[in-house]
Amino acid sequence: KFIGILLVITGGSTLIGLFVGLFSAGTLDFVDGSIADYVEMVNTSGAPLWLISLLTFVAIGIPFFMLFYLGLRILVTTLKRIPVVAKLTMLGVWFIAVMVLAVLGVRQGMATAVEGEALISETLPIRAGDTLSVKMITQNQYGAYKYHNDNWKIRTDAAGNKVLYNRDVNLSVQKSDSPEAKLIIKKTSQGSSYDAAQVRASNIVYNFEMDENTLLLDNYFVSSIENKYRSQEVDLILAIPEGTILLTDKNINSYHRNRYSDVLDHKFVGYYSLMENSELVCLNCPEEVIEELEEAEDWKADETPQDSTATGTVYEYKAVAAPKKDGLNVRPELKNDTIAKVVDTIN
Repeated sequence: KFIGILLVITGGSTLIGLFVGLFSAGTLDFVDGSIADYVEMVNTSGAPLWLISLLTFVAIGIPFFMLFYLGLRILVTTLKRIPVVAKLTMLGVWFIAVMVLAVLGVRQGMATAVEGEALISETLPIRAGDTLSVKMITQNQYGAYKYHNDNWKIRTDAAGNKVLYNRDVNLSVQKSDSPEAKLIIKKTSQGSSYDAAQVRASNIVYNFEMDENTLLLDNYFVSSIENKYRSQEVDLILAIPEGTILLTDKNINSYHRNRYSDVLDHKFVGYYSLMENSELVCLNCPEEVIEELEEAEDWKADETPQDSTATGTVYEYKAVAAPKKDGLNVRPELKNDTIAKVVDTIN
């Protein structure tokens, strides 16, 4: 009897939960939109949400219905058996639902198999000798968020349309290969093929503005809700020519990334820096910042191949290698200082 009661409770509660959860979720409000909107954003199978809900209900509900019925049979011995035809029908429907869900699951995985990108290069009216200020715009129609975040949300734009909103914006700085400053906007997205991913990447909307010598960067991007969530991301590569002075606002700290041969040290953010010899040199950093950088440059681990009988790390007293071309770090020949060289090996 106890087993029968347990089976009835388990099967019945699961069936009730499935019915309530799958058929009423779309009517419940969740943050900025309905749960159905958020589920649809990650639904890459191409099947409508109602069909997935129905298939899930059948695939999970039929086994738990049989558990519920088995519990009733244990409790009520006079309960009639389910006809064989009905059992076979339920088995067939369950098998079809499971197979269709498996196919949709494969399509779900394949929809994010490839990553595509769209590149936009914008020339900025900045030349050698000019001072370029860079600032993130953190207050906009979608909110006032200061910090980087790769979580996506559903928002409503000025026209009343639902859009995919994200603050996964990353900024890097490198030396320009021309006399002019450039802002390279790299949009990336996933898709089932490279062409599909590239189209989704190109549909990302990102804006910036030049106000005299100040570059104002949005800290977010949006995309039409029809594009759905495909790990969209925006990388900003600011390329400035030799002799340019860069002033970065402290609010870019959360968005700054050491990517694409980045030459902007995090400690330089908020101060004036000069692009000199393919490096950024801080002009007005506090003395303690300069001392920290000098100490970091004095000692650098050099992971050179060791003798086959020994393992360890060779530490050499040397300056950090200077970038040679367009912010690309090129490792120079090592100059060993016999006094400062420390070899730490374990035989």
